[in-house]
Amino acid sequence: MQAEGISGNVQVQNVPGAGGTIGLAQFASQSSGNANALIVGGYVMVGAILTNKSPVSLNDVTPIARLTGEYEAIVVPADSASEVDG
Repeated sequence: MQAEGISGNVQVQNVPGAGGTIGLAQFASQSSGNANALIVGGYVMVGAILTNKSPVSLNDVTPIARLTGEYEAIVVPADSASEVDG
């Protein structure tokens, strides 16, 4: 961002824990209304919001871009109930 002249000052803060939901909650509460703040997350955060029953979700922030996609696999036991034959 600095090299491209988008921003003169870039600060990066990593907030670990709960698949990104701790950082999401912190961002939503501390950066509300700040047009210069940005959070970067992935599909792990989407799953963590559901798994952790997070009170803060992506509905509490404004998405601006999707820069990448991630491949995901869903794995279940072979004897799990299924609606798909095969």
